Amino acid sequence: LQTRWLEEASVDAVDLASIGGVRIVADPRIVDLLRDAGATLVEVGGPFRRTIGVQLGVPEAWLAFLESPAARRQPG
Repeated sequence: LQTRWLEEASVDAVDLASIGGVRIVADPRIVDLLRDAGATLVEVGGPFRRTIGVQLGVPEAWLAFLESPAARRQPG
């Protein structure tokens, strides 16, 4: 998974949550994966380099997704 800070999300981005006023969005291709794999946002990194990560309750779902046609489809 890749995260980025954006000034503006793409038009097709799906709103997932808001944390401290920061909008969390996802590419529509992975929304089902995040739901089905039991994704949660976690704080990762050391005390001087904290960031947000995604933890999957069912990590093998990510491997199955990578083999799917949706993973190879370019964002629209």
